[in-house]
Amino acid sequence: MRPPLLPFVVVGGALLSGCSTTFTPSGRHLAIVVDNGAMAYSRDGRTYSSGFLGSGLKEAVSGVPAAEEAAAAYQKDLVGGVIASIVASACLTTALAAGFSTIDDRSNDHSTANALVLGGFACGLVGMGVGLGFIAAAPAHHYDAINLYNDAVDRQLEAPKAPPVLTGPPPPPDGGWSKINP
Repeated sequence: MRPPLLPFVVVGGALLSGCSTTFTPSGRHLAIVVDNGAMAYSRDGRTYSSGFLGSGLKEAVSGVPAAEEAAAAYQKDLVGGVIASIVASACLTTALAAGFSTIDDRSNDHSTANALVLGGFACGLVGMGVGLGFIAAAPAHHYDAINLYNDAVDRQLEAPKAPPVLTGPPPPPDGGWSKINP
């Protein structure tokens, strides 16, 4: 007997319906929103896609040099982490292939395969550690870029106002009492 499909459709539909937002922040502040199930940025009524490996953050914080630098560091960390993880995966695949190649080998000389296995696993572990380090550092730069942008917006909004302009002649030094009481 086949299980009924309707409960899976209902639960799946409910879960997928939460993958977007109708929130649009007002004003000039930058906010993180969800657009078509993906992270995006919103400011000034415009939505910026997060882009491939965080490339959209640079455009979203444009105009504030410190925020642009943090956005570039965010993207650099993501790219470095992905590249290191790909290299590590290649090293681990090489190690596994070298290890499996000696299973049916009846000769006693496995020194080359053993070196490939050890070297591949060492390269893989180091590469995964480096990749995870880069990827773990990326969110700090991500939030720095957003906060630096929003702080710059706040400073522009809180610009000091000019002192009030007085019209008419200034009051006499004695407060005008000399004319009333001679």
